[in-house]
Amino acid sequence: MKLKTQIVLGFLFILLLSLLLTGVYTYYLESIGKAANGVLTDNYRSIKSGEQMLVSLSKMDQMVARIALEQGYNDTILWDIIQKEEVLFEKYLAVAQETSLDSVELILVARIKDNWEKRKTETRRLTSIYQNKKIYFSEIQRFSDAIREACVALIDVNHALTQNKDNMVQQLYQEAKVYVYLLLVLVLVLAIYAIVAIPSRIVKPVQVITDKMNDIALGKYGEKLVGQSNNELGEMAMAFNLMSDKLQEYEASNLAEIQAQKSRIEYIVNHLSDGLILLDENRIITRVNPAAESILGMDDWDLVGKNIEELSGNFLISDIVNSLDLNQAERKKEAKEAPRNFIEVKKPSGKSEYYTKEILHLFTKNSQIEKRSLGYIVTLKNITSFKESEEAKSNFLAVVSHELKTPLSAMNMSLMLLQDERIGTLSDEQSQLANSMKKEVSRLMKMVSELLDFSKVESGNMELDTMLVLPDTIIDFALSPLEVVFREKNIHLYRTIGHLVSGIEVDPDKVSWVLANFFTNAIRYTEKDGNLWLEVLQDDNYLEFAVRDEGPGIAEADLNKVFNKFVQLDNLGKGRKNKGGLGLGLAISKEVVEAHGGEIGVSSELGKGCRFYFRLPIQKKK
Repeated sequence: MKLKTQIVLGFLFILLLSLLLTGVYTYYLESIGKAANGVLTDNYRSIKSGEQMLVSLSKMDQMVARIALEQGYNDTILWDIIQKEEVLFEKYLAVAQETSLDSVELILVARIKDNWEKRKTETRRLTSIYQNKKIYFSEIQRFSDAIREACVALIDVNHALTQNKDNMVQQLYQEAKVYVYLLLVLVLVLAIYAIVAIPSRIVKPVQVITDKMNDIALGKYGEKLVGQSNNELGEMAMAFNLMSDKLQEYEASNLAEIQAQKSRIEYIVNHLSDGLILLDENRIITRVNPAAESILGMDDWDLVGKNIEELSGNFLISDIVNSLDLNQAERKKEAKEAPRNFIEVKKPSGKSEYYTKEILHLFTKNSQIEKRSLGYIVTLKNITSFKESEEAKSNFLAVVSHELKTPLSAMNMSLMLLQDERIGTLSDEQSQLANSMKKEVSRLMKMVSELLDFSKVESGNMELDTMLVLPDTIIDFALSPLEVVFREKNIHLYRTIGHLVSGIEVDPDKVSWVLANFFTNAIRYTEKDGNLWLEVLQDDNYLEFAVRDEGPGIAEADLNKVFNKFVQLDNLGKGRKNKGGLGLGLAISKEVVEAHGGEIGVSSELGKGCRFYFRLPIQKKK
């Protein structure tokens, strides 16, 4: 018999037992419910009706007695009460008649009804001869006593019937309890037998298969299953034996290929020019290639199997550990700035080599399980050639700029002497040529100055002469050289200055140069009689300077380029192009601000002007 059929039959057997138990339980439960309902409906309502008729009868007797005895009561009010109680009495009499099923109950209800009609008739006689007290004491009282006696008897009969029905319910309950308990015991015995017997027939061969599979997992590929039944377990055994044969074939045929692949990977890793360090999730070093050994100045046996934090005595490993402790955003920022934040390694020969580090944190990719760290891959890239090339370029720029500055200064001085009337008067045409040459020389001198400043920045030779200065001092330093330009173009400057700190620790010359550079750029793209805005704002940690103009603006796609070196944007709106300069002013500004630990930025839309800003950290008092 198939395994599936055995399981289905077992569950069907348990289901039938459950249905049988449910049927018997439901039958007795409904029987008890019906019996209890009879007690709670018919007899209870009859008792309640009898009691209410007695109450109404008593009230009517009191009112009739007052009318008959002429004690000075308002007869109209008394008759209203009597009529209301008569309605209630007849209502409860109808209920008693409706719920009376026993012959004795029917006789008593008929007696109550007959005496009630007679009493009602006699009561009506009081309306014409109410002074006749005999009617009340001889007739009405007699009928009332007969009604009262019948109501009491009706109540007693229903109490007796209620007790009898309650006894019947109790008897039915005891009978149901016995049968249900017996059936429940039978069902439990059979269910336990089915639960124990059926799984045991399945679990035992499954356990055998599990043991064999564990042996396979340990590499014992020759394990076989024999003597299984002709059901699904037998088919599983056949599939297992086939798997065992295939694994043996696979082990024999692919072991050499796997070894070759492993050797190939090891060869590639060992001959990488970049240093490679592999860490597990606990930061234990699991692999180091020869390039990394050379960079670190340590051998393989000094590194593999040790926690990298234990080796922090090595300055390079200490730098790697610091990067491992960064969060993901900080690590991305560090990788972006890697070409600038290189690591210098001194070789025994005295020569310096330069490296950047890249750290890749590996995680599980399966979305069904919780994200878990798998370890780290640390790559040390040799950028010595790039660094030397960069230094050569910077030195070349510095030398060329310095060499150009002297003849340009001489040319500028010569042009100034030519324009001096003490030496001689120039014709209008000669004066125009001299002015044009002077402008071009001034532009070239500005370019040379920018190249010199930028070479200092790139070489790391920019020194900050910091001091405590007022924000107003920085603004004055930046605006003083530009007063003439403001007047020539009749530009209006609006200032928005909040509550500022008393002083800030910066290099005033360099910071004011940055602000002046913002103004120079804004003036260049501001029409005559235009407007500029200066905003100086402060929060808990930063002091912000911003310059806003009404110029053509910058396209969103170009906003991330404006602080790059040698960038001159053409997409400035209205067909205008950035002319003059080398595109180094904003790049130098960025270096100056970041050297102060601040940040620089711009926001703009085409046709709506620009807002350039930089923020400097405020030194908190300790």
